[in-house]
Amino acid sequence: MNRYIFAPNQMFTRNHLDVPMFTRVHDQTNGLMHFMLSTNLTNSYFPLSCYSMSFITLKKMGFFDTNADAIADDYHTAMKAYWKNQGEIECIPIYTMFNQVNVETGRGYKADVIARFWQAERHVRGLLDVAYNIKMMVNNPFRLRTFWMAINHLELNLLGILSFWLIVSFGLYKVINGIAPTPF
Repeated sequence: MNRYIFAPNQMFTRNHLDVPMFTRVHDQTNGLMHFMLSTNLTNSYFPLSCYSMSFITLKKMGFFDTNADAIADDYHTAMKAYWKNQGEIECIPIYTMFNQVNVETGRGYKADVIARFWQAERHVRGLLDVAYNIKMMVNNPFRLRTFWMAINHLELNLLGILSFWLIVSFGLYKVINGIAPTPF
């Protein structure tokens, strides 16, 4: 039990009709990408928002980072646990969906858009962990699994940032070029 992190997949349907469409689309896309990654064969799954680990694992990794520069989010905690336990940590997906809420202020469309922007800005700070992973790869013996986990971490951070902009870009392209929406 001390080498596992357990994490459910996520969906965002509790208030999805009450938030701006781009927030809804981004969060649903993010949840679907996370579910897709939970089914891969490389065992490179990372928790998204909710997870559970043993106290022994938490103690062995030196607990959560709490200094001013720390981003104690789900990906960072999983990577820190992995590095501090010599790569012997696995994140086990739980295939029961965890129903989350989208960011909503209750003060209208504009306030919701601004709140979602600041949430996204906080999530982008996770890119700082790319430098953390490079540092840990240099300071630890090379393992193929170590390298693969660091690459997957980079991919997850970039996909989260790029997916929203790809969706917006495709939508704008269709509007600018007068292309009718395609039914799904």
